[in-house]
Amino acid sequence: MTPERSRPDSQHPSPELPLATLRQRLLAHVIDCVVVGVPVVAFTLALLLSDSPSSQAGRLLHYVFGFVGLVMPFVAPAVNDWILVERGGQSVGKALLHIAVVGPGAKRPDARQAWRRWAAKSAPLVPLLFLIPFWVLWSAAHAHVAGPRSALLVSPLAAWLIVDALSILGHPRRQTLHDRWAQTSVVQVH
Repeated sequence: MTPERSRPDSQHPSPELPLATLRQRLLAHVIDCVVVGVPVVAFTLALLLSDSPSSQAGRLLHYVFGFVGLVMPFVAPAVNDWILVERGGQSVGKALLHIAVVGPGAKRPDARQAWRRWAAKSAPLVPLLFLIPFWVLWSAAHAHVAGPRSALLVSPLAAWLIVDALSILGHPRRQTLHDRWAQTSVVQVH
């Protein structure tokens, strides 16, 4: 069950829903990392373990998979952390742990709030978007595997997520930096 967009959750008459515990938020984040990470790791491993193709069609397919492997760290979190939160207030991990994102008045976050949460989490990857075309051209010229460069794209995000997660400590509403920027909180729903 997720909070309503136009009114507080009907099972909680007060707009002050119980906040999600640190444990719930951490476990939801771990689940979300697995959900998002599986496709990224699968593409990276497929590229690392594949032989350099000798045919023109094989090379083209290799570059397509390399490009998808580079774009996947942007797309998978966007679906999980932006689109699902905007539509239902919950990512996959939050839904499994019965917690949800709410905005002011305990309402489900609107599209702007959901986008701001995702954008704040993904901020370190934005400058790297501009490197993807150069990676494609360089790989085409040198026929190198994309796997290690895909992993390098994820490392700034990992460091930022740690800083963002630690920002929750000591905050009275248990809000991370991305929660504060989007004016959201994470609450328990039953």
